[in-house]
Amino acid sequence: FTDELTVLLPEDDAATANWGNEWRMPTKEEWLELYQNTTNSWTTQNGVNGWLYTAENGNSIFLPAAGHHTGDYYLLSGSWGIYWSSSLYTNPNTSDYPYCAWNVNFYSDQYNAYDAPHREYGQSVRPVRSAPQNNTPTGAINGKFTINANGDQVYFSQGNLQYQASTNTWRFAENQWDYVGDGNANISQTYDGWIDLFGWGTSGYNHGAVCYQPWSSINTIVYYYAYGSYTYNLYDQTGQADWGYNVISNGGDYASWRTLTQPEWDYMFNTRNTSSGIRYVKANVNGVNGVILLPDDWNNNVYYLSTSYGFNSNVLTISQWVIIESAGAVFLPAAGCRSATSVGNVGSYGYYWSATYYDSDNAYDVYINDNSLIANDILGRRFYGQSVRLVRDVE
Repeated sequence: FTDELTVLLPEDDAATANWGNEWRMPTKEEWLELYQNTTNSWTTQNGVNGWLYTAENGNSIFLPAAGHHTGDYYLLSGSWGIYWSSSLYTNPNTSDYPYCAWNVNFYSDQYNAYDAPHREYGQSVRPVRSAPQNNTPTGAINGKFTINANGDQVYFSQGNLQYQASTNTWRFAENQWDYVGDGNANISQTYDGWIDLFGWGTSGYNHGAVCYQPWSSINTIVYYYAYGSYTYNLYDQTGQADWGYNVISNGGDYASWRTLTQPEWDYMFNTRNTSSGIRYVKANVNGVNGVILLPDDWNNNVYYLSTSYGFNSNVLTISQWVIIESAGAVFLPAAGCRSATSVGNVGSYGYYWSATYYDSDNAYDVYINDNSLIANDILGRRFYGQSVRLVRDVE
């Protein structure tokens, strides 16, 4: 008997049945398209062997070589990766073979884009879902976050802001958990490494402050006044005191990013409505402590996250984080703080600038540690080097 189907029905698709209608297994053609349109090879990540695909825009996915099982035998873990498609095996030159289905598989020295083993074999599944109708901007996470009572929304950048003085280059960190940490102690005009802890308003534009360069490290508060006066926010006057005014090498259009204001940070953490009723959770992602911000449309069925306090309430591997991130979640790592060239609290505290000043000494920031989260913290002295996470308005 054959029903003449060539692709799995949703109820027979492992991804759809377990994760909901937005998810499915990729077809044979989609697996081939991934292979042909990326740079890819066998590699090892965090001690795990597998296949890495990297697109021209720098985005990548990693498929672990998880082996397979047949009957009671589990074989070739770490040396063979084998992933199902949703496509049934057919042969136009003979009769159909409904007991086989297409897959892709790989070893350290071989990649098979077309193979069709028997369907009773136990193989890995990597779900996919269709891209949202409104394309996510370059450099952005696809989740949308409401920032005020008017319903305005933003996208977050793919990672914390980073700067290299020797080439005058701004970029977003490749992964959301990435931070420089103690390397910020090397801050200088000629440093050829990357830094990611900045004094308030150090956008690199001469907007009126004495310390406006990203490598500024003098501990004198009045040197960090936006536009030369403590009464201005980063977004006032020309807007050049905001880091988002720069060209971001992996962030798309010029001057398309900005820093959230204090009321926007506060609304997002403490007021906005979400589908799940959860706005954020503490977590440890790939060994890094921080806070996960969940998008407005977060579905609890995507992945269970505990709302208990403490970074260890949600300990996530990279593969687990990929599931959560693909649904639009944002991770703010606890990247520490800098005072002059002294860096501290790396991995245990996070400090994220807002675009809003508080008084003649301080600007508002977001303060994160294991026990608390303050979205309107007022102890951010302007010369402190703190993290910057930019956003882009949803149009």
